[in-house]
Amino acid sequence: MSNAFTQTILLEAANWHFRDADSSDWMPCQMPGNNYTALFENKAILSPYFGDHEKKLAVLAKKNWQFKHSFKIDSLLLNQEHIELECDGLDTYCEIFLNGHFLGKTDNAFRKYHFPIKEFLSLDQNELLFSFNSAKGITDSLYSLQNPALPGGPRVCARKPQFHFGWDFGPEFVLCGLSQLPKIVSWNQLRLEEAGLHTIQIVEDHATLRLQAILINADTVPRDVAISCKIADREFKFNTLLSPGKNVFRNNIEFKNPNLWWPRGSGPAYLYDCSFQLQDSSGVVLAQKKWKTGIRTIQLIAEEDSIGQSFYFKVNGEAVFCKGSNYIPSDILFNAAEKWKSLLNAAVETHFNMLRIWGGGIYECDAFYETCDSLGIMVWQDFMFACAMYPGDTAFIDNVSIEAEQQLQRLSKHASIALFCGNNENKEGWHRWGWQASLDEASKQRLWNDYQNLFQKLLPEKVQLWAPGISYWDSSPLFGRGDDRFKTHGDAHDWGLWHDEMPFSKLESRIPRFMSEFGFQSLASLTTLQEFISENDLIFESPALLNHQKHPRGNKLIKEYLDRDYPKPANFEHLVYLNQLCQADGISQIISAHRRAKPYCMGSLYWQFNDCWPGISWSGIDYLGRWKALQHQLKMAFAPVQFSAMESDQYIKIYGINDSRDIKTFQLDLTVQDFFGNPLYFQSLEDTLKENSSRLIHLISIDLNELALRETHYLQLKWVVEEDTFYASHFFEKPKNLQLPKPDVIVENIGNTNGQLSVSSNTFVRALYLKETKDEVYFPNYFDVHPGIPVIVTRKNSKSKSELLPESLNLFDIKN
Repeated sequence: MSNAFTQTILLEAANWHFRDADSSDWMPCQMPGNNYTALFENKAILSPYFGDHEKKLAVLAKKNWQFKHSFKIDSLLLNQEHIELECDGLDTYCEIFLNGHFLGKTDNAFRKYHFPIKEFLSLDQNELLFSFNSAKGITDSLYSLQNPALPGGPRVCARKPQFHFGWDFGPEFVLCGLSQLPKIVSWNQLRLEEAGLHTIQIVEDHATLRLQAILINADTVPRDVAISCKIADREFKFNTLLSPGKNVFRNNIEFKNPNLWWPRGSGPAYLYDCSFQLQDSSGVVLAQKKWKTGIRTIQLIAEEDSIGQSFYFKVNGEAVFCKGSNYIPSDILFNAAEKWKSLLNAAVETHFNMLRIWGGGIYECDAFYETCDSLGIMVWQDFMFACAMYPGDTAFIDNVSIEAEQQLQRLSKHASIALFCGNNENKEGWHRWGWQASLDEASKQRLWNDYQNLFQKLLPEKVQLWAPGISYWDSSPLFGRGDDRFKTHGDAHDWGLWHDEMPFSKLESRIPRFMSEFGFQSLASLTTLQEFISENDLIFESPALLNHQKHPRGNKLIKEYLDRDYPKPANFEHLVYLNQLCQADGISQIISAHRRAKPYCMGSLYWQFNDCWPGISWSGIDYLGRWKALQHQLKMAFAPVQFSAMESDQYIKIYGINDSRDIKTFQLDLTVQDFFGNPLYFQSLEDTLKENSSRLIHLISIDLNELALRETHYLQLKWVVEEDTFYASHFFEKPKNLQLPKPDVIVENIGNTNGQLSVSSNTFVRALYLKETKDEVYFPNYFDVHPGIPVIVTRKNSKSKSELLPESLNLFDIKN
């Protein structure tokens, strides 16, 4: 007797082989993977990320590739009435064969495909063949038919990760392969494809939830079934009639006294254990699914007001300031499951409550969103469109329609999903990047109609249908820096910093309602660079290093900003250090300005959180997971309770920010002192900060210019909140002009071999860096040392347990 339940078998990672389609020689490989990883695994190519190997491997994108897999099944599986091959992540143009029989073909890396296979299976050996055609060849061909040529280039014709075609932070690898292992799914009468709960509204102690499920009735006649949904220990039952084929079941559940899910910093990210069961009339369980759900409402409030148009997120009826970054795929070629896990942990450590999944990459895996649910990290989810105009023909739109439905069905049930956004910068590019300059009026109208049909009609309709209660935003930003309204309306991408070469201080006064992108480049940590660039090429303008710089003016801008504000680098290693410090200081200062402007500004998401390869980019964490100076400084910049200073003509203004939902009592000591610790001004304050607030709490009246203090003094901020003590520094002059004394740093072990160090100095030390090695890292790092106040540093070594000898440490500070 066959099993009533749906059975899912994940094909093995082993027993795979691949070849160039023009070759007769098969080589072994592991899956998930692609043509580049398979070749690298067989030592047929050198590391794609080393030196300038990327250029030498460009020819691989023009070839066709085949992957095959052998597997066996048992008679129990074969006795099931329905057996399908389920493929999720076939990238991109693929024809699939089982035991020589053609199953079908794919043309969208973001879709899940099902192929009936029962009639082609054998109890003996079975062989699957995935035959991929060159995505580069196909997209070039499709693009040649576009009239007019669409902004964005050939990539716009392909439903595959857009960054594979090259971006200003990463390489060009137009790969093909399987990003996930295929599955064999079998069942008899009924199949449960998806089930989830959505919060529709919360009124006082009462939540309305929408139960949504997709069910397949394989019979030719309707069937009466019973549905049971359990949320913790509460059970809700329904009866329904399933028509033949696909059925969408929707029903509301009234749930009293819910424990609410909150984003990190606002409350617990409470999750309920849930289950869904489908039973026949005799009580036999036919299908079931288990998951966790969070009960919450998240609304984007984008309303006209006296200033312009608001842009903020209201969670469970309360406005939340969003702190975080823009997330890109964590590896362009290799399987990166472990990377995203460590990245989400880093997001927690640095007080993020939101990540924006950028539209030029991928929809992340289920486990990614499940982890965001549990950690309380809200997700701004772009659909996968970026910096281009896309085709509007029926075939393309139909393809995207299926993609959108599948992704919404999969993702919308997650408590962490805060927003679905149609695209990244497409509307901004159309209106302000000169895309229309060479077009006639008829072409302009057609392309804009295509935009509206996809992003202002199709996608919002799909979100409304499949993601009840989740907001939609058609394009980010609403206005870019080319339109003065970017400061008063909606979300902003302000690239006045970097692209327009503005000083960091300029963005401190260009405050938008919500900053969804801004950033500054830095090199990866030297230890990371040494893994991918030979020692002789560790020169700022070497061809190998320049191959890892994808912005056309990148190194020039890095140097200009350093020359403007920082001491002259003593050598390449010092340049890496200063460049990272420049990025960290500037971005942190701007984030503090955004937070001071709350509630006018209600979000600060810097570009970008992570890297997809070991490049020179805007990331806070490099490709190998090493924290740059920026990520270390963000622990203070995004701290739940923060105090910061800004100068005006007559005063130094001190602001207090509290992002929590509780009143915070604090003690704040303000000391203007020289770099030897001699105070000129001292003030101690005890007060409270209202919940979810920012306010001016003190004015320091000192004429810095008249007293000639700017180069020799700084402001030390020390605050105590709930018995935790924090320090911050505010400087009155550019780093290169500070008259810092030569530091005398003392490093001591604290009674254990692989734990903590005490770092102190009798004079102020600016941005002390404990040089990291391949196996050894330090938290915090790039930190200020105030005179006579030790800093406790945690040493993390992945291999050695031996005692660290302080004299073996290499220390950097701003003057080297």
